[in-house]
Amino acid sequence: MDIMLDMETMSSQPNAAIASIGAVAFNPDVITPYSEMDPSWRISLHLDLRQQEGRHFDGDTIYWWLKQSNEARGALQPPRGIAPTHPLVALQEFTRWYGVVNGGRCWSFGATFDNVLLVDLYRWCHLACPVHYRDQACARTVIQLADVGRPQIPGLVAHGALDDAIIQTIWLQQALAKLRGQTPSQTSTIVPGQISSPRDIHF
Repeated sequence: MDIMLDMETMSSQPNAAIASIGAVAFNPDVITPYSEMDPSWRISLHLDLRQQEGRHFDGDTIYWWLKQSNEARGALQPPRGIAPTHPLVALQEFTRWYGVVNGGRCWSFGATFDNVLLVDLYRWCHLACPVHYRDQACARTVIQLADVGRPQIPGLVAHGALDDAIIQTIWLQQALAKLRGQTPSQTSTIVPGQISSPRDIHF
């Protein structure tokens, strides 16, 4: 399975403090409507910023967050009743999920940010990153080459890590289909995963 990765951070530096990670496992050969996405193939991680001393916090980025919508700022926090996760534990859970969904190529919207941050966070936590460097891919480049517009999906929050990953997944699928010169099926061929939760996995 391909993976779409998105992060929300407190800086634009490669060693930024990370507030949330969203990821979606998907089939790059079809366009999967949001309504047909299997929630078991999505993961949302909310990291404890208090446990990231030594990582980069940027005043301009924090001020930018203060100007965003209540929904976007709210998406930085875990669901009610769930505490933010220590970065080490969050990465261990990401590694487990990546294995369950048989993760391979890992896309992000840009070549120099999300994937770079993921590798750096694993290094900072002294863990091996499950994403091989050869499997890191830039969705922005493909989307720009295909010249397709960003999908509009009501109910999803801009700058929410998981919601952005969902939108970018569909956007990339549309771009790949256009570059192949195909009119792909709108029905996902994903087989439901083995994660038992009936909803998105939140930590």
